[in-house]
Amino acid sequence: MILLWFWKSRSRPLSSFWLLEWRPGSENTQCILLGSTAFLVRAGRRHLHAELAVALFLALIPVVLRASYIINHNSWSSAGRITYAYGYALAFFAAGALQGPKLRRATVGLLSVFVYFFIVVASQESNAAALKTMYDVNMINRITARVESVAADLYGAKHALVVFGRYPEFAHPKYVRYRNGYPGRVHVQSFAFEVYRQPDILNYFLGRDVFRHPTPEQLEKAIASVQTRAPWPSNEAVFEVDGMVVVLMEKYRPDIARTWTTGQ
Repeated sequence: MILLWFWKSRSRPLSSFWLLEWRPGSENTQCILLGSTAFLVRAGRRHLHAELAVALFLALIPVVLRASYIINHNSWSSAGRITYAYGYALAFFAAGALQGPKLRRATVGLLSVFVYFFIVVASQESNAAALKTMYDVNMINRITARVESVAADLYGAKHALVVFGRYPEFAHPKYVRYRNGYPGRVHVQSFAFEVYRQPDILNYFLGRDVFRHPTPEQLEKAIASVQTRAPWPSNEAVFEVDGMVVVLMEKYRPDIARTWTTGQ
């Protein structure tokens, strides 16, 4: 199975390197080339076989970085725990380049550029993450308050919850000057109130276990009930039908995001 996914993913390493800006002219590529050169030169001083072995190992690094995707094609490309491997690889090449006396000055210059932008980007992303957290908490609080006002006997019985659409995304570009590109995007930029955990999130905000995922039959009823309703923040965007709470965040369309059903 691993060999099968390896073959299916054979084109992904190069595309990932391209997406991460490991391309000609970028600082990442320059650092990788300097490190590779240092490793090959030091290996060549010992023996031709050593140089060939190092060249083979260097060629396998892109494949190793994609190992998580080769083993499991469902891995998220933007998940930090996976993309961190690219950062470690970059540090590995930089450390190798520092071993070469003739390459040391150029490598130190590149690392200085990296450190500067790491500090700037990290500061901006940290501030943006804090603001996004406050934004998400307040938006979900507003939804929770509306749900409490329309659900009859909210705490006396367990209700199915169906949410259609999403609330407006946090305006991340307003607070970050140097944006992280895909797939190195920081994970905190992802949408908080996702379809697979909406009942759990509202249960957390309510402090009680009162919501559950809908059944497929309940979802069909919810779809029929929102066809002509006005979306959030309209007064009719949050309502109860057959003991089920429905929230319409956007105008309904066939491909709109919706709460996962049981067993999904």
